[in-house]
Amino acid sequence: MAGRAAIRHASLIEGDLADGHDAKAKEHQAEGLAFWRVVEAYMVPAGADADAMDAIFNLDNPPGANGFGDDARAALEPAWDALGIAASDIGSLQKGATRIGESPSRGSGVIPALVRCAHGPLGPRPRAV
Repeated sequence: MAGRAAIRHASLIEGDLADGHDAKAKEHQAEGLAFWRVVEAYMVPAGADADAMDAIFNLDNPPGANGFGDDARAALEPAWDALGIAASDIGSLQKGATRIGESPSRGSGVIPALVRCAHGPLGPRPRAV
């Protein structure tokens, strides 16, 4: 699930930096950006904070400069109600963990369906001028 994966990768950045693995943090930032782009088109109209997510995963910023996993989760949470997603569907990631807990509805629900139908480039999100 791309929404959970974006949160996970933002969390991994924090651990990478704490362990002195700057290159790994940059890699997780890029992977997090890819996961964010998969669900962005559905999450933003439902209330997700695109500016916060873009700042966390913007590759022009140093990894972690604009937040970690808790910040990504907070940016996505406003969209969950509109999309029929419960916090229990997302799960939680304990500090130091590498995988978010399994969701009771894994394989069903809104986000897996979004991942299956999402497509498009991973480039920057178009901005209104």
